[in-house]
Amino acid sequence: MTVKLRSVIVAVIAGLLLLTGCSTPPAANVGVRVGDQTIGTSEIDEVIALIGERTEYQVQNTTILQVFAASAVAEQYAADRDVAVSEADIEALVGTDAIFQQLGDDAVAKAFERRVIRTSLIAKQITSTESLQEYDVVLNPRYGVTWNAADSTLVTGSTSLSTLHTS
Repeated sequence: MTVKLRSVIVAVIAGLLLLTGCSTPPAANVGVRVGDQTIGTSEIDEVIALIGERTEYQVQNTTILQVFAASAVAEQYAADRDVAVSEADIEALVGTDAIFQQLGDDAVAKAFERRVIRTSLIAKQITSTESLQEYDVVLNPRYGVTWNAADSTLVTGSTSLSTLHTS
């Protein structure tokens, strides 16, 4: 292959990659990211819609986003420290909470219930002396909240829609 042909191929590939990057920003579908743990906006939005449709509870979207952010932090903590949660432990708690019974048996409801249970089981293994402040929590600005690392909560306020917010 000649140098000229190789240069043309490299330029075409680079151009295609640039165009692909412009059409869909890589972080546009990220709702929450902590380290290697990523939760998509579609999963969060599905749960928000599901709870709104199937329960009598007046749950704010930020409350659900808080659950997902806590889940991402817990998952990264578990990955970093080899914390294990067994499927048997999760299964033992499935169906025991009234709100999840109201959500039904579809895939979205069951996945969310399992996520909440797993997060809770990981949280029980975090000692009071360990800090979760080391984790960089990235939130999609479309939710209009920021992460307060000092107390692991969401703070409502304006955020720039052009960049993801990190703690």
